[in-house]
Amino acid sequence: MEPVPTSTFPTPARRALNGVLDTARLKSVFGLELRPWREALEDTLEQLAPAKVSA
Repeated sequence: MEPVPTSTFPTPARRALNGVLDTARLKSVFGLELRPWREALEDTLEQLAPAKVSA
C-alpha cells in the first residue's frame, strides 16, 4: 500500500483538508466526553482477539 494525495482522485464535491471530529457539542449538550481513539481501538481489538488459554 502506498499513500496518495486526494488530488489523484478528483471528485465533484470539495472535501475538507482536516476531517477531525469535533466533539465539543456532544460534551456541552449531553455531558459526554469521548476517550482517546487509540485507547478505544486497543480495547476493541483486545475484545475481538481470540481468548488466550493459559496452560
